Amino acid sequence: MARFRSGDSFNVPCVIEPGAFPDEKRVTIRRASGKGDLCGYVPREQVQFTNQNRGFVRGTVVDVKTDCITVQISGSFSTASGHAALRIRYPDAHSRSRTAA
Repeated sequence: MARFRSGDSFNVPCVIEPGAFPDEKRVTIRRASGKGDLCGYVPREQVQFTNQNRGFVRGTVVDVKTDCITVQISGSFSTASGHAALRIRYPDAHSRSRTAA
């Protein structure tokens, strides 16, 4: 079982599309919780393509619980802070790419 710590980098699977500006990408993250998709704009450097329009957006682990982690994604999202925080349950987290900070 992977051990996560606050500050670890975490790659969140997403759909990647062109952004409004050349230095950004539009990402869509599908949430398994049924709360709908999360869409926003992130700097181009934060995405990693796995094929033409899918890949990962880099986030940072900000909270670790026994059954899930919370990942903060910087960018322009339609949230109060402008950033996105996702709770990812461990079964999902273990199937995702993770890189140490």
